[in-house]
Amino acid sequence: MKKMIMFSLVMVMVIISCDKAIAYDEDKWSAGKYLVIGKMGYFMPADKSVKDVYGSGIGFSIGGGYVTDIDISIGGVLDYWKKSYTKNSVTYGLEIMSISSNILAILPGHNKKGFVPYIGAGIGGYSAKMETGSMIEKESSDLALGFHILGGFDYSVLPKLSLNAEAKYASAKTLDMKVGGLTIGGGLLYSF
Repeated sequence: MKKMIMFSLVMVMVIISCDKAIAYDEDKWSAGKYLVIGKMGYFMPADKSVKDVYGSGIGFSIGGGYVTDIDISIGGVLDYWKKSYTKNSVTYGLEIMSISSNILAILPGHNKKGFVPYIGAGIGGYSAKMETGSMIEKESSDLALGFHILGGFDYSVLPKLSLNAEAKYASAKTLDMKVGGLTIGGGLLYSF
């Protein structure tokens, strides 16, 4: 899994370092544009007890946004991560999901074409569900309000399609544990 993540990061860096001729000139961050994104990332829980029991792993995100006229995107995202293990023929599972709203601001000093760095923050609802047993003999879940901060960049590869790389730190507490953590990942951004 780590090899796949490293390979993906290397490929993103190769694309970025290629001649600017492959970067398309369409301004994906112009006012009135809609953005849709799908991402996959490596999630590292902030809670040491969660990390010790379940470890880190791959999570998924989908989201969308709208670009305002002041280089700001407002939108929402759904994040999902699930991990399980078996001990003495009993399966234990933890599922973390969040639905949050974001405000992203592109960083000044570039023309918003090709390489577009951004920072952002948001708030949302975080859900954690723990399961025990092969037939889910015991289940507990809880909801909490949390926040996140993030930074990343988009890089145009086709007129309406960009590669995305992002680091996001989320913080929330539910089921007497921190369900946030650091996610480093990437995906595809489509604008229209």
